[in-house]
Amino acid sequence: EVPSEWNGFVYVYKAAGGNISGTEAKEQHALVLGNGDHIEATAPPGGDLCFLLIAGRPIGEPIVQHGPFVMNTQEEIMQAFRDYQNGMLQNPADNPWKDEM
Repeated sequence: EVPSEWNGFVYVYKAAGGNISGTEAKEQHALVLGNGDHIEATAPPGGDLCFLLIAGRPIGEPIVQHGPFVMNTQEEIMQAFRDYQNGMLQNPADNPWKDEM
């Protein structure tokens, strides 16, 4: 059960029949969850049903999305595009995986 104060969705990535909470499960489809929805998934005998359940407490910030970028303001979106176009989206010296090497 998704807590009532959370938002969430189910993304189906493999389905050979079955349903999720009474809705037919189709591959590459998402089901948006409502307040406090209870998730019940069933696959037919011998069938596959694989999905991701993504849910979390809203952070209460504005969301602006354009293309691949998601930011809080239109100005931040424009800056992200400028950074991308100028090759500055990430500092080449930064290595986010350095702790895993």
